[in-house]
Amino acid sequence: MKRTIFRFAQSLAVIVFLSVNLTQAQAAELPMVQGVTLDGDQLTWDALEGATGYNIRLGGQYLTTIRGERIFTVTEVGTYRVVAFDDNGNFSPAIFTAENSAFFAEGVDNRPTVISVANDVGYFSVRCFDVAAGDSCVASCPDYVGASDGGGFFVDSATGGACNSSGTEFVNSRISRDEYACTVTSFTARVEAQVACNVTPNN
Repeated sequence: MKRTIFRFAQSLAVIVFLSVNLTQAQAAELPMVQGVTLDGDQLTWDALEGATGYNIRLGGQYLTTIRGERIFTVTEVGTYRVVAFDDNGNFSPAIFTAENSAFFAEGVDNRPTVISVANDVGYFSVRCFDVAAGDSCVASCPDYVGASDGGGFFVDSATGGACNSSGTEFVNSRISRDEYACTVTSFTARVEAQVACNVTPNN
């Protein structure tokens, strides 16, 4: 009986310890980055207290890390998002909002083509030309897709995808959280990568 009570006390202590650590970890998350704006091709944002650097993301893809001066020159069409971090490994939320992101419309448009959106899944396609052996054609889930009626869809993680090529060359495929990659084993004139992504209507 005493042994049972002792084991129960040990288990309770572990649960309390894990709960305290989880609460501390949640409390350690940095606030969301604010004031993300574009002036021409210059992306800027407000300083976040405690942050030691900022990750710049285009759609669902990481681009670079900025330390010191809070400015980044953008070149591609798409939604740019800023995520702060500190030296303890804490990050600000990476969700899409109007405060931590900005849309650039005047650069090179490498965004996937929207094929269709149905049943909470969006299908996006990219065509790549003259793909060398071992290289990949990658379709990524964008952050947001606008609709002609003024609405749109927030886009989340990838659920699958497909690869097509102009010839009979074998294509390896790989899925990650935000993209679907098609890698060719020999030079291919045209490769099409398609990714399926979870979507949520912006009502």
